[in-house]
Amino acid sequence: MLKYFRHITQYMNAMAQLLAAGLPAAAVMEAFKGPLIVHRPPAAA
Repeated sequence: MLKYFRHITQYMNAMAQLLAAGLPAAAVMEAFKGPLIVHRPPAAA
């Protein structure tokens, strides 16, 4: 069982970071395929 948690930890941490940035957790698989480039519109002044 411990092996499972060691395996998923990196994915769960990445999903938490995506959610904190306001992005969908589903983007985690794209992020692990290569660099994930996020384009955000400039903040309104």
